[in-house]
Amino acid sequence: MILCFVFAAVLSIDAFSVGFVTSLSGGHFPWKSRLIIAAISAFYASLAVFAGDFFIALLSAPLENTVGGSLLVITGIGIFLKAWFGKESMQEGACICTPKEALVLGFALSVDMLGAGTGYAIGDGLPLYFPLAAGFSQLLMLCIGIFVGKTGKKIFKNLKRGQKAAEVLPPIFIIIIGIMSFFR
Repeated sequence: MILCFVFAAVLSIDAFSVGFVTSLSGGHFPWKSRLIIAAISAFYASLAVFAGDFFIALLSAPLENTVGGSLLVITGIGIFLKAWFGKESMQEGACICTPKEALVLGFALSVDMLGAGTGYAIGDGLPLYFPLAAGFSQLLMLCIGIFVGKTGKKIFKNLKRGQKAAEVLPPIFIIIIGIMSFFR
């Protein structure tokens, strides 16, 4: 059971990064959006565990990485353009992750669960615990990332160029995370 939670936590590292960079730029993740992302992770983990070999035949590992990475890159570009060309500076509360955005992020962050969850199921793990562990880990990592990002924002706030950096650097990090997914 401990291995199941460790495995789920490893698969949720991207959620930490997204929470960190979004809150660093002044964005907010309401609890509804956080729970949507966690539910999508649990759903994908359930699909992977119970569908096993079917998903391996349908989506190969490179395709999973490409889909997840592409969604992260597109999301990052959208956030970057909003920050760069937006008429208003992104202030506290200006960028809120809506439930629709949470669906896209949840999908992008959870695509890895298909292959990994399938492998976990084939490895004769605890399939009933894995979806719960995946959803909980995704929520926990997202919340930790949000907390660390808010702390980082306080540091940037004291720098002259810190506000602009806090606006444009986070989406660049999301894009980098997405690009890195192509090479896993």
